[in-house]
Amino acid sequence: MKTSVIVPVYNGEATLTACLNAILFQHYPKENYEIIIIDDGSTDNTPKIIENFRKLAKKKRVECLVFSFNKNSGRVSARKKGAEVAKYSDLSFIDNRCIVEKNYLNKLKKLKFSPVIANCIINKSRSVYDRTLHLLKRKQPYYGKRFKPVFINKANFDKIAKGTGVLFCKKNLFLHASSKMDNDFNISDDIKLLSYFVNKTNILKSPVPVAIYLSRKGFQFFRHIYERGPKFVDYYLNIKKARFWYFIVFPILLLVFLILIMFFRQMFLIPLIVLLLFIYIVFLISLSENFKDLIGLFIMVPLMCIFFEAGIARGLILKLIKNNNYSRKINFHV
Repeated sequence: MKTSVIVPVYNGEATLTACLNAILFQHYPKENYEIIIIDDGSTDNTPKIIENFRKLAKKKRVECLVFSFNKNSGRVSARKKGAEVAKYSDLSFIDNRCIVEKNYLNKLKKLKFSPVIANCIINKSRSVYDRTLHLLKRKQPYYGKRFKPVFINKANFDKIAKGTGVLFCKKNLFLHASSKMDNDFNISDDIKLLSYFVNKTNILKSPVPVAIYLSRKGFQFFRHIYERGPKFVDYYLNIKKARFWYFIVFPILLLVFLILIMFFRQMFLIPLIVLLLFIYIVFLISLSENFKDLIGLFIMVPLMCIFFEAGIARGLILKLIKNNNYSRKINFHV
């Protein structure tokens, strides 16, 4: 199996070296894969890291192609460019925050299937941010080192957690899908890409191969959560989808309810807050592995919710503006 490994990156200095080295030192014939790096207009140390890696790849006799955009154009454009220049029909997209195992390509070959979503797990001991994500995900089906392979199809698409951090697919399938996607920073490009795939074929989510996801830290962690909000709205703003009710309708109803209680039934406000706090703590206990986790989640989860819901609010406003502008264009032409 000959594979084009594509790494799109924007300001990835914190994790890029580890990501690229994991690809370079694969236990796989060097003549059977190429590495394509797309620098999406990075403004940090990323270009220097890429240049140093290109020299290292040359010494190791692994083909490495580098393409740089003058400005940040988004993941859709970066991935599409990588696919267009790839010389092999099998593509492996790896985000710069994902560190694949040394037998990644060998294990892909043994699966004899495409497309494949690799098993991205989180190093829970790396930071409080990584541990928080791990605790929130650890009880989800099809997460962790051990689960049965599952085929994602139209029927179960919205029920199975998925992503494109490490994705293996055919070149033609990807190019057809990406040609139908807008190059917009606020679109849910990963979910829409996979949605297009399942309209053509099943997607295998497999426990192997494994990749380690390295979370952002500090303000960048919360900023990323905020930026996920508009992307979430782009796909889940649909009453037929369960997450529409969980993350869009329910928070709005809860906020309205609390405001009404505050202004018209103040006597119930404190008991209600105590009840909600009790439910919240019970929920956190169910997620925690120890008391330290409980304290960490008690602080982190509300912050994550605030940033995510703020992002959702922004997404709803952007949708409203977009639909209003679209209506004006129609009326103008009429």
